[in-house]
Amino acid sequence: MQFGPYTIDVDGDHATIWRTDDAKVEPTFYEMQHMKSLAFGGAERAVEVFPRSSDLVDGQNQRHLWRVPEGFEVPNLRTGRLSWRPNPDFCDCGPDGMGPHEPGTDCASEK
Repeated sequence: MQFGPYTIDVDGDHATIWRTDDAKVEPTFYEMQHMKSLAFGGAERAVEVFPRSSDLVDGQNQRHLWRVPEGFEVPNLRTGRLSWRPNPDFCDCGPDGMGPHEPGTDCASEK
């Protein structure tokens, strides 16, 4: 989809944003907010990740947004505090460190 000079490519919970004219990708906060709403909907939350220097993969003139899954929290923009409410379907066990579990079960019941 297009928004001004930007192309927004959505694949599941991930959106890639780049400019169609190959100029530097420098959207304002409000442009990113609008593109998030176009990609995932106004009621959804999304994040842009700034990785550790050692994990940096660069070379593309792009920005990336990821939709925040239900049950995971991001910093409260009013208080500045990080809050996290665990999703009962996911935890830190399992081969990938993220569950999943049948509804109503937890790690303890699977061990």
